[in-house]
Amino acid sequence: MSHWSEGEKHTLIVLRVQGISFPEIGQKLGRSGDAVRQRYNRLTATPPEPQPVPVVETPEPETISSPEDQEIAGNYQPELDKKQRVELLMMAIEKQHLERKLYTPDRRPVVELDEAGWFGIVFGGDWHVGSVHSDLDTILSEAYIIRDTKALYYAFLGDLEDGAAGNTKHTQIANERSDTSRGAKSHAYTLAEIMAPKTLIMVSGCHDVWAIETADVDYVKFLARLSGCPYLGGGGLWFLKTPGITWETITIHKAKGNSNHNDCYCCVKLVREEYNGADIVAVGHQHIIATARQRIAGKTRFFARTSSRKLMDGYGATIGEFGRRENMGVPVLIAHGSGNKEQAFWVDDIEIASWVLKGLRGD
Repeated sequence: MSHWSEGEKHTLIVLRVQGISFPEIGQKLGRSGDAVRQRYNRLTATPPEPQPVPVVETPEPETISSPEDQEIAGNYQPELDKKQRVELLMMAIEKQHLERKLYTPDRRPVVELDEAGWFGIVFGGDWHVGSVHSDLDTILSEAYIIRDTKALYYAFLGDLEDGAAGNTKHTQIANERSDTSRGAKSHAYTLAEIMAPKTLIMVSGCHDVWAIETADVDYVKFLARLSGCPYLGGGGLWFLKTPGITWETITIHKAKGNSNHNDCYCCVKLVREEYNGADIVAVGHQHIIATARQRIAGKTRFFARTSSRKLMDGYGATIGEFGRRENMGVPVLIAHGSGNKEQAFWVDDIEIASWVLKGLRGD
């Protein structure tokens, strides 16, 4: 019985997160404890960093010179000679390795919260620091609320900085990272440092990938290590474990079916097609806030799309929503650590969530 089905792998991870021993899991799956331990170690192992590809010396370029040769070649005269094409291929391979730095995440991490009572998780992101439209004063205000509110935590869903357009290829963060004395004082570093003790998980977004090309540094991964929290690359599955319950949680920057007009359909799609065990699904990228609580396959799920801290952008403009403060809210899940998921509910504003949480806890 060597083959492991996806269902068995999922069951193994869930039971192990719940503290079940390998021999006990083996009994449930009809396998030996050693086999279960080995499979668990494989599933949770961090993949190695990609190795650089050595530069290969190429011979002199071949050209198509005579009319006869051109006719044999289908009248095709390449714009680049062979040596140039190989160099171009090597550049593409180097770029792939650079982008793969984003995808060396922690695999299915377990985040433990010692919260037996009420607690809250802010699902934020899309800061776009470096853009003139990034609302830094709001981000700073929310960072202090998260830091100063007991049992209020943060999950970052990507797009720390704004590096998409040509004129932002050399934005503040990219420039400051080349100078460590200035980089230590960058806005993003400062904001992340304020919330570091309360940050549960960090995800990179598409703008963060473009920033890697500019500065050759995965800044979100660096800040995750600074905060001491797991890093999920572009997003994925993690387990939030409180004294009485374990939540299967998906935080991802960009999902299929995500648009300005479909509320949380992309979250529902993720559950039905990829993560049927998920309790919480939170998606970034589209900049328009939406929350939902739905019962699917006999299980209550909590869905959210986070907004942006960018006051003007193309996403909101498509439906006339950019720059409106009511769309600047952030989804906050208020839950109880005792074991009853049905008690959880959404609040779409950090300040209100802080008041609600203080009231529930009697702080």
